[in-house]
Amino acid sequence: MKERVRLNSRESELQTIQRKLYEDNALGKITDEQYAALSRDFTAEQAQLKERLKQLDDQLQKAENKQENTTRFLELVREYTDMRELTKPILNELIDKAVVYDAEKVGGKRVQRMIFITDSSV
Repeated sequence: MKERVRLNSRESELQTIQRKLYEDNALGKITDEQYAALSRDFTAEQAQLKERLKQLDDQLQKAENKQENTTRFLELVREYTDMRELTKPILNELIDKAVVYDAEKVGGKRVQRMIFITDSSV
């Protein structure tokens, strides 16, 4: 968040600088060449700032989505912590996908590996 605040502040500064730069050029305080060079540099910096802000927004959105999914999953688990019987509707609500592997013999016993996947998997 600190980086976001800093980037927004810098973007605002750059807008102010560019306005003053334009005025200085219009009033003849700087040449057209100086204006073009400085304007190009500031515009490039603004583009970099906007790209970084977009990256931060994307990271924040992903983190918020992950937190929402985790919270929803925990609420579901809490709802079923005292259940006495595992029913099909409960399984459907808690598990999105079940991966069942071929059975194998291990130590003379039949073993079958299964993995249960939820959208809220952390």
